[in-house]
Amino acid sequence: MREVNASEEQEQESSEWNVRELSGSEFDELSAASRYGGFRQTSEMAALAQSDGMQTQYVGLVDSHDAPVAGALVAFRKGVSAWKARYGLARCAMGITESR
Repeated sequence: MREVNASEEQEQESSEWNVRELSGSEFDELSAASRYGGFRQTSEMAALAQSDGMQTQYVGLVDSHDAPVAGALVAFRKGVSAWKARYGLARCAMGITESR
């Protein structure tokens, strides 16, 4: 029987992972279970970004049982540069508003 080294084992495990869209509740569960979780990693942050005119999507890495193991909130505006989108999201996260 051939020995499997750590990198081969890790590669085999990662080949069973997939990326898919997560629901808001799946994203919130991941955030709650993470020591890095906070307001910026919740569906409430997505709602705040949407109120500032951004579109949002939850993207996640799932294991071989389709259980989410990592996730990200992607917020964007169509036709807006990435820098402006990040700046807009940061403004939204800090609760800063501007008069229009």
